[in-house]
Amino acid sequence: MRKLSQSTASSVYAGLRRKIVELTLKPRELLVEQKLAEEFGVSRTPVREVLVWLASEGLVEISRNRGAMVAPIRVEAVRTAQFVRESLEISVALAAAQRMTSLTELKLFHAIEEQELANKESNAAVFYTSDEAMHLEIARIAGLPLVWDYIAEAKVQMDRVRRLSLSRAQSFDSLIAQHRRIVTAIAANNRAEIEASLQEHLRQVLPDIDALRESQPEFFDDDDILAEPSSQVTPRKAAMRTA
Repeated sequence: MRKLSQSTASSVYAGLRRKIVELTLKPRELLVEQKLAEEFGVSRTPVREVLVWLASEGLVEISRNRGAMVAPIRVEAVRTAQFVRESLEISVALAAAQRMTSLTELKLFHAIEEQELANKESNAAVFYTSDEAMHLEIARIAGLPLVWDYIAEAKVQMDRVRRLSLSRAQSFDSLIAQHRRIVTAIAANNRAEIEASLQEHLRQVLPDIDALRESQPEFFDDDDILAEPSSQVTPRKAAMRTA
């Protein structure tokens, strides 16, 4: 990417990626370069760069005939992301358990209190943000905040499923209970319980995705086949994310 357009493209990238992950832009929705350029107040050049970038993350599909559109959710990509996330997060949590203090334990339980408030208000967006913040805080406690960046990139397809699931949920009670179990296990430095609690929590997406495919098939890829190379997990694009 040219240096001149880096900051502009980074801003467009962050905004467009957020709309796709948050499902403001639905799968198979067309992405018209001129319309996006006007929306973000930029020329078409950075928009074109960003669309190619998002295609490499499996969030956008570009074809010669149809142009660009939001990619459907691919089940195989979600399952792969879940496997990667579980493997990394268990290691991170085990490392965090070695460094826990009364203060860091308090921070984690405070995050759970925020989730309980979001639950009372049935606010899925606030719950999601607090959920993410708690997992990031565990990585910070472990002294491995950059690992969370890799996890965040790997789980982007999971995030769309989680957003869809949370938007349909009547309550977040079970997720909060899972979070409480995770934090309690880390605070106690209980290796077996850390592994078991995170496996329970992070594998929740697997039955969820089957139910969502039945109820809202329009969000998912018809064939559930990984597209190459667009839905590969790619190295972190640090330059694109630097505003």
